[in-house]
Amino acid sequence: MSTDIIPASATRLATPKPKALANGIEVWCAFDELVPTGDIKPNPRNPYKHPESQIALLVKAIHYFGCRHTILVSKRSGLIVAGHGRLLAAQSLGLSLVQYVPYCVLYTS
Repeated sequence: MSTDIIPASATRLATPKPKALANGIEVWCAFDELVPTGDIKPNPRNPYKHPESQIALLVKAIHYFGCRHTILVSKRSGLIVAGHGRLLAAQSLGLSLVQYVPYCVLYTS
């Protein structure tokens, strides 16, 4: 009877690789393209305000873990649908590129 916890015949799993690098920051989430941060427009009607402490935490998380969530941008208006805080954190980090996905809402009657 073997006392090995992991059998010698077990194969090692491949180390995951980031999908891209944006200014040296690993991008792990799915995205359509990397765009300049200046091309992303915040929605002036965004009801959520991000305090400096929250942006500071996002900056640390992005720096340490990489980009794990994308910024959603409306195809219709070109404004951010989700990801205002992520954009602010990217700007605080001095990133010139961010990952985004165009977002389209289909209305049915």
